[in-house]
Amino acid sequence: QGLHFMDANDFNRSDASLAHSMISSLAEMGIPVIDGGKQGLKVCVPDPEAGSYVLGYYVPADDYVVICTNVASRAQQFETLTHEVVHVIQDARDGLSNASLVPFQVRGLARDKYETVTTLYPRDQWAAEFEAFHFEDKPAAVATELTRWAF
Repeated sequence: QGLHFMDANDFNRSDASLAHSMISSLAEMGIPVIDGGKQGLKVCVPDPEAGSYVLGYYVPADDYVVICTNVASRAQQFETLTHEVVHVIQDARDGLSNASLVPFQVRGLARDKYETVTTLYPRDQWAAEFEAFHFEDKPAAVATELTRWAF
């Protein structure tokens, strides 16, 4: 069966062009985008006891992105792709495990996103997550920045 890779056709038509740009740039960097829902990844299965679920994640050590399509609408999947691409850029720019990671200005981050970060993520991940949540609704800027790091 193999891995289920995502492409622009997996997103809403209005998002397809930017999704294609991001996925193509990621591919140039050797970073595939895996459909975690179709792949049946355990981490993509909601945990009703915890009252939470994973929408996606980036694994820098192994260079791949997963989008949990089984728990998100197509619009949420695109927002999640954008969020995870920010983490790829952070990793290329500074290294995600680099203690000196300094995110861009994130003034004006919505209160619900701030609370998501401070509630669900360990403190040492806050800087990276604040930046990623800030740019979720700015996919054109993220796609443009990603092309700077693709090689």
